[in-house]
Amino acid sequence: MSIDYHEQFQRTLKLTKIIKAPIQKIFTFWDTEFNYFIISGNFSTTENEKSVLRQGVLQCRKPAIITPHDFSQFFSGFDEISETFAKENYHAQLEKLRVLGYQFKNTLHKQEKLMLSQRELIKRVIEENQRNHNATILSAPDDIWNLALTRAAIEIVTHSASQNIQDLSERGFFKTEEEKIREEIEIKFAEAANDRNLLNELGKALQDYNLYEEYEDRFYSLLQK
Repeated sequence: MSIDYHEQFQRTLKLTKIIKAPIQKIFTFWDTEFNYFIISGNFSTTENEKSVLRQGVLQCRKPAIITPHDFSQFFSGFDEISETFAKENYHAQLEKLRVLGYQFKNTLHKQEKLMLSQRELIKRVIEENQRNHNATILSAPDDIWNLALTRAAIEIVTHSASQNIQDLSERGFFKTEEEKIREEIEIKFAEAANDRNLLNELGKALQDYNLYEEYEDRFYSLLQK
């Protein structure tokens, strides 16, 4: 029996709910771990009906400003259709993953069936994680919990990307090699203006970067002071 992926994707978009999103954003300069709780089941329970609680850790590697060649580098520990789901439904958000090199790893630690309704279980999990800033709590049908987690991961990226980009930009990570070289040359000019012993170092840098002719007049002007 073939699987209708499109139907599963639509069910994920319509039936999954992010009950509690993590307050913590993705750290810019080190890895971040998010605790997740995915609840599946009915809103009413009978003697033979149970809810399922899955608990695990969603790890995001620190942004590295790389461009993965394929979507399999974005998600590790997810099922096979999660990548297709993300690609088809979150193209714009995945471009942020490409630019910053976000990589997620899913580790499922615990899966248990409980004699509680979905509503009761949600309430309990919320109460237990009120102070957990890294917790994300989801409700989703049992057969698409992995897709729901993929959706949550992309929401975390959307929440974090602007701050990560700002942090990296302030550190000069988005500068081209030419921009970095020109910034270095400007620093050396400023240093040589205050210390003539550094003129030789400035001249050597201009030669090494093949910029001597472009800066020749400015360099000689500094020599004559």
